[in-house]
Amino acid sequence: MVESAVNHVLAGIRISSLIEGPLVLLIEKAYETIRPHLRERQRLVDLFFEEKLQYPNFAWQETIVNAVAHRDYRYEGLGVEIWMFDNRLEIRSPGELKEKGVY
Repeated sequence: MVESAVNHVLAGIRISSLIEGPLVLLIEKAYETIRPHLRERQRLVDLFFEEKLQYPNFAWQETIVNAVAHRDYRYEGLGVEIWMFDNRLEIRSPGELKEKGVY
């Protein structure tokens, strides 16, 4: 069982979600929790509005996968944290950065 926390701090309001489950399902649950809170931006292109997400799907999804895959599992009880703010998205993974070639 692995857990991850999704925290939203939008317009000064904090919403927190704890996602627990098997690793295989955890990442998909995180996607489902975050996606509704990502803003869509619109711009006018040749008389039609084009909508784009605040962050490209591949970017924030890959970051979550990397945070889960590369976290330090020696730290029990600590999960990956995803913090959403009005102006940024932060993904925090327990552990430290390793020096090149040191494992």
